[in-house]
Amino acid sequence: MASNRKIEEGLEHVKNAEKSLKTGLLKWRPDYENAADEFNKAATCFRNAKSYQQCKDCLLKAADCHKQNRGLFYAAKALDQCISICKEMGDLRDIYSMAERAAHMFQSQGSPDSASSILEKAAKILESNVPMEALNLYKHAAEIAQIQDNQRQAAEFTSKVARLHVKLLQYDQAADAIRREIGIHQANESIQALGRLVVALVLVQLARGDIVAAEKAFKEWGTITSLRPKVLGLSKFTRIVEMYSRKLQGQERFIKQIVVAVLRTVQPNRVAVIFEGMHLCMTMRGVQKIIVTR
Repeated sequence: MASNRKIEEGLEHVKNAEKSLKTGLLKWRPDYENAADEFNKAATCFRNAKSYQQCKDCLLKAADCHKQNRGLFYAAKALDQCISICKEMGDLRDIYSMAERAAHMFQSQGSPDSASSILEKAAKILESNVPMEALNLYKHAAEIAQIQDNQRQAAEFTSKVARLHVKLLQYDQAADAIRREIGIHQANESIQALGRLVVALVLVQLARGDIVAAEKAFKEWGTITSLRPKVLGLSKFTRIVEMYSRKLQGQERFIKQIVVAVLRTVQPNRVAVIFEGMHLCMTMRGVQKIIVTR
């Protein structure tokens, strides 16, 4: 069987790793680098053989060897692989602690993006079965993003924190998380994102049974976000077209001017312009085609 051969190959790599860790009269210090490499090779063999527990054990030993050798980045990568193996095994018990350890190692090596990424990865795995642990991982990821002044990512993680609080019926904490996210978007002047958040905050306050707080939230933030929809009548679109068509125009510039005018006035999510014009050079002379449009 191919799986048996892979297991035997993996065990051979484990023996080589253990030899590298032994010390003697002429070898005072274990060869952690070679041991880590052998443990990684063994983990690959065990994974191919679907012997996931042995694979996990080897990855943990590889991480420890990298740590002893001061290769914290590679130790964190080994823990990252270990989290994936735990997911395949359906064993969620150690994922939280491994994600926190790996994130700390990535940060110490100047890789905050990798730290946030592994925390998010672990949180997604734990979200359905262990929401409280996922919640704490998202909080940690949001803190790292804010320290790095990555406001977009901080807002994304804070939004996931708020969603999990609502799922756990922790409405007070959910309201606090939504306010933090509002503060992040307000600092970045992301007005369009604020409207959705204000509605969410109002709904959370209503879920708490606090009508006064819901009304206060709407009054406080509703004026900033301009929640009242802006509507343009059909005649206004005609006036916009006439305003920009009074002078000699190019088709591309003309369309762009209309789009910009509508965006600034109504602030919709999207604008589409269908442009149709008559080619006078073809209708007045030459082939004199009556209906030639573009």
